[in-house]
Amino acid sequence: MDNKQFIHSYMKKSSILLLVPFIVFLWFPQRVPLITGLVFGHCIRILLFKLHSYELSRILNAPPQKAKRMAVFSYTKRFLIYGLTLTLAILNPRLHVLGAFLGLLMLPITIHLLNLKNITMK
Repeated sequence: MDNKQFIHSYMKKSSILLLVPFIVFLWFPQRVPLITGLVFGHCIRILLFKLHSYELSRILNAPPQKAKRMAVFSYTKRFLIYGLTLTLAILNPRLHVLGAFLGLLMLPITIHLLNLKNITMK
């Protein structure tokens, strides 16, 4: 499986797993902000995952000193975007911070669940 297929498979599986909190949020009184926050956070996370994949391939092909600077800059940039996402969710009444936070976590949760499944199947 090449890199693009690998990334797209995680993105698809994460989007499918996103249906679980989506359905659960339907029973909450503030369902619309929760669901929009969830989708917003998930979209940001997917974009950052693709960005990280692109930057990682560039970092691995760079000289060691430049690669270190690029990695630190990439890490800092991603965390600033996470902070901006959560700040927007806090300040915007149409987004719920819990939904955005869970949306940001859905991709790592999916990756961990799939790895756990692969470990237990062996």
